Amino acid sequence: MDESNDTLTAADLASATEAQPTTPEVSESTWANNMRQVNELSRTRPLPIWESQMVDLRWYDAHRDDPEIQAYRGDYVAIFEEKLIGGGPEYLALQLKCAKLFGFHPCRPFIAWVDDGRDFHVTLLD
Repeated sequence: MDESNDTLTAADLASATEAQPTTPEVSESTWANNMRQVNELSRTRPLPIWESQMVDLRWYDAHRDDPEIQAYRGDYVAIFEEKLIGGGPEYLALQLKCAKLFGFHPCRPFIAWVDDGRDFHVTLLD
């Protein structure tokens, strides 16, 4: 990342999107460790600006059918400055990876689950 203006370089994006989706098991201790690290990083980085996340949400909505996004069907993707910067099966791990790799607040990238076509239903009990 170019530290002078906090923007991603082409090399940053290329290295972040090279990995293909995987589905490792996430143990409870891994989840708790990731949560602890996300909380620690959150205290040391400036809070994200809501409007910038909305720009990324709109970009994701317009590009959700692109092949680079669809490569992560059934996993999560991270979007930053209207670019795909990573993906993976575990939300917290992806938040943590992006925060460490790019140096921003863990909540800054817009993270979305890429629909894999499963038919999910929510049943409300009376």
